[in-house]
Amino acid sequence: MVIGILKEPTPETRVSLHPDAVKLLCADGNNVLVETGAGDAAFLADGLYTAVGAQVTDRSDVLRTAEMLLQITPLDEKDWSALPQGRLVTGMYRPLTQPELMGTLAAKGLTLFSMDSIQRIS
Repeated sequence: MVIGILKEPTPETRVSLHPDAVKLLCADGNNVLVETGAGDAAFLADGLYTAVGAQVTDRSDVLRTAEMLLQITPLDEKDWSALPQGRLVTGMYRPLTQPELMGTLAAKGLTLFSMDSIQRIS
């Protein structure tokens, strides 16, 4: 599977996957694409990702190529239009409060995993 990690917009300082997790995904035979600078705000340089087997590339390449996209902040409309049908997308989408956006994603043929809807035990 080709997994894409996107750079988060400001003021978000997190990145969706740490290089240690990317190393495990690559070891299992996945290809991981990381948008240039995706880890910068979290003090995780591009070189840390390439050192564990990821490919650092531009945003348009990640959007066009990744079969599964990992991000925290929802994509904007420009990014949605770049996604091919049938992609898996994860992030914090608040589906119960954004029914219009959910309709747009469904019409586009995307599968969404909204992380804020997954039950957690603390």
